[in-house]
Amino acid sequence: MNLTKMVTTNGDVKNGGIFNLNMCVVVLILSVAFSLVLGLSLVWFNIERMDMAYDLKKLQGEVDKRISLTAKLEIERDRLTAPNILFSKAGEFKMYPAKLNQIRHISQQ
Repeated sequence: MNLTKMVTTNGDVKNGGIFNLNMCVVVLILSVAFSLVLGLSLVWFNIERMDMAYDLKKLQGEVDKRISLTAKLEIERDRLTAPNILFSKAGEFKMYPAKLNQIRHISQQ
């Protein structure tokens, strides 16, 4: 087999088969290197995506806890501002409604 001659698509014999073989080897090496780079970048992007998903899940858990705490605090505030609770708490601390002579009105100028 003669590697120095190559048949073209129209049937002519062309010299330079070794050059084309070297070019094929270079193209093959470049395609393997490119495939490796693409594969490694795909793995890196998947790792980053998983890290981001983990962070998002953690942040969503914190948001859910804060929403739950806010709801509990609102319920507690509503309970504590109920008139019967305020009246009983005022009695515990010996607080009574102000008398008429204890109230001062400030006029606006």
